[in-house]
Order: sequence, then C-alpha cells, then structure tokens
Amino acid sequence: MKITHVIRGDDHISNTPKQVAIYEAFGWQVPMFAHLSTILGADRERLSKRHGRNIDRDVSRDGYLPEAMVNYLALLGWGAEDGKTETFTLPELVKLLLSNALRLRRQSIRL
Repeated sequence: MKITHVIRGDDHISNTPKQVAIYEAFGWQVPMFAHLSTILGADRERLSKRHGRNIDRDVSRDGYLPEAMVNYLALLGWGAEDGKTETFTLPELVKLLLSNALRLRRQSIRL
C-alpha cells in the first residue's frame, strides 16, 4: 500500500494500535498517523459529512472562495507556530504541514 499519512479525528486513537498491527502483519510500511481534535457543530454534536450543511453546494453558493475554505479547514485542527498567521496559500500550507509532520516523525523515532 502507498498510504503515507492518515489524518483523522481523535476518536480513532484507540483503533490505531490494531491498524498498525495489520500494516506490520502484511509487511506494509506503517503510515504516519495524526489525530486532530473533534470538531463540534452548533448543536455540540460531532461534525461529520452527514451533519448540517452540504459543504460543496452551500459554501460555494454563499460566495466563499475555495482558498478561504482551505484556510478555514487547515486552522480547525492546527495553528501556525507564531499563533497569529491566519491566511496561507495552498503551497505554504503543504510546506508547513509537511515540515511539521517530518519534525514529529523525527521526534517519535527518538522516543
């Protein structure tokens, strides 16, 4: 398998050891797992693809730019190191997130 990163909600942390064991049993490279904080809707329920608005249709209809949505989604579970920067281009986000992932990978190897 060529899966390198798995990014998902923190409600999947307990599944991770079993999934790592499956990867190892098949001799596959274990991907890097990242677990983000659970995002809640206005009703305090877990936000999911079946919850509330149809994001593809409603957001574009309401006039939100794709770049604004990328920034919004990126900042839901992550923040810039300076704690102030709120807008990024897609290439900037990719560079920042990959450098953070590599740093975390190096830290986990040292443990």
